Amino acid sequence: MMEDCATSMSAPHGCNDDTVVIESFKEALTGRVGAERFRMWFTHGVTIAVEGDGGEPAVTADQASAVPDAISSSNQTRRITLSIRGQFALDRLRQNFIREMRGAAMQACGVRTEVVLRLDEPAATQAQLPLTDHETAGELEPASCNSLSANTTRADAAAVVSHHPNQNSLSEQVSSSRAQKPVDADERRNSTAPKMRSQRGRAQSISSKIAASRGSKRRTKTNDPRIDQPEQLQFPDLASAGSGLAPTNQQSHESSQPIAKNDSSSRTKAPTQQEAHRVAVTDDQQRQPTVANFVAGASNQLAYTALSMVCQDPKTASPIFFCGPTGTGKTHLMAAIAHQLRRRHRMRRVMHLSAEQFTNDFISSVGNSGITAFRRRYREVDALLIDDVQFLGAKKATLREMLYTVETLASAGRPLLFSGLQAPSEIAGLSQELAGRMASGLVCPIQPLDIDIRREILTCWIAERCPMEVPESLLDQINPMLAGDGRVVSGVANMINTLQRMFGRVPTLDEIRQFGGNLLRAATPIATLSVIETAVCDAFHLPHHTLRGRSQTRAVTGPRMLAMYLARQLTASAYSEIATHFGGKSHSTAISAENNVKKWLENGKSIGRGPLAMSTREAVARVENLLRSG
Repeated sequence: MMEDCATSMSAPHGCNDDTVVIESFKEALTGRVGAERFRMWFTHGVTIAVEGDGGEPAVTADQASAVPDAISSSNQTRRITLSIRGQFALDRLRQNFIREMRGAAMQACGVRTEVVLRLDEPAATQAQLPLTDHETAGELEPASCNSLSANTTRADAAAVVSHHPNQNSLSEQVSSSRAQKPVDADERRNSTAPKMRSQRGRAQSISSKIAASRGSKRRTKTNDPRIDQPEQLQFPDLASAGSGLAPTNQQSHESSQPIAKNDSSSRTKAPTQQEAHRVAVTDDQQRQPTVANFVAGASNQLAYTALSMVCQDPKTASPIFFCGPTGTGKTHLMAAIAHQLRRRHRMRRVMHLSAEQFTNDFISSVGNSGITAFRRRYREVDALLIDDVQFLGAKKATLREMLYTVETLASAGRPLLFSGLQAPSEIAGLSQELAGRMASGLVCPIQPLDIDIRREILTCWIAERCPMEVPESLLDQINPMLAGDGRVVSGVANMINTLQRMFGRVPTLDEIRQFGGNLLRAATPIATLSVIETAVCDAFHLPHHTLRGRSQTRAVTGPRMLAMYLARQLTASAYSEIATHFGGKSHSTAISAENNVKKWLENGKSIGRGPLAMSTREAVARVENLLRSG
């Protein structure tokens, strides 16, 4: 056969060797679709086989190197079959590469050859269930019945122990009888032999398994020696300042040691297990972000009003977008709304996640050919809440999938809530369609935490975490030094707690500055002249280096004066240095710009022109938010 093929035509044109046909098909397909596409779509999860009459495969691509030359008649009808793993890959290959595959098959076989695409799905297997000892004994060979008699006697004895009211005494008798009776090699081999499946396939009942597990636990408690817990370090300065709840291992250690008389008055009474469980549940409820523990104020009044509206009617103003810098409570608002939707409105499928988790889930579903399950998981929910939308910027495939998901849920009337550092129209890389859809409901800007909110949050966290009471005068001195970031306030509370435990007393303001100065300095964003220039240009959507030019239009002069004012307030640069940076002007220009911006803040004058115009106070807040968020 090989000689006829060699004399009549070349190997790629008419040779019936299946191995050569598969290799020729691969080479031809690589030349038609390109090496990069072939390696992406036809290397992993695709099995190529050549089938003759009757549909019996001759050889596969994975076995091509190990199968000898398979010779068949030259007039046999053949077809090339591609078994593809995953419905997504099958649809893409059938839609985009079917013409190239047919041409490559004709080039490899020399005649018109049929190309068949199949879905390769692994066959479902049923898990082996545990069987009872009686069913297993019925299936074993008669020759092993004598060797299994001892094991059957032990199983019967264990069954009597599990149903007898005096289980502890009987278990001790059985264990003692086992200890007295020697075990030979045949019994050990029979005890380790695997159990065979019963004809009826009946599994062991749950009640018998529970009874057996209880018996084993009781035997373990009576036979195993008691292991003491490791000793925990004790801080004598904090013995009277603690909350009165001692850890479990510390209680067990103290109970085993004698207590001196002079120490009996200083020890607190250890709580019971029920009291400790009740306190733990209360602490978890307090830490969980809910509507009750959200602190509302002037900086988040609009967002808190939207929170109340959604809790009353979830379909109100959907979709809702919370935008603001980090640490202003956006995630707290989203978690509180999700909690209310589950508890008050009885929504079972409320999905709250970040945009990064959405992206990772989408990428893994595309790689594992599970896009259908991904869409079903996100488009059949009762409510969808996504944090940090700015992560989706410049991810075209994820943005398209997010747009279709949002449109599907919006048309079904499902609540949609999003959060990000900027408004949807200001997020770089966000598509115009998705930004318009997210902004079609209600956009709630959140400003950095004001001084009243910071004081209330700081007081609450210090009372919860610190073992000693902090004077109000010290809190009044710390509060103005904090930034409008809730995470910074939390860090200061943890720092005071640590210093109390280190000194055994309430720390002073100088000690807090010494160890937590980086947290206190975070109130003022660290910036340079170039960083301030970039932030002002981004706030007013101006091209970079526009403020250094000589343009005297109102759209440029107002932001330039604002940049000079912020440079004077946030940096240690001199007037001459600021004026030189912004266009090479004199120092009197920088002085005049600072005075003008101060007047604008008092009068409420707007900066900019057209739709980008905003009040001076709002412009300062937006630029500072951009400086903090980077």
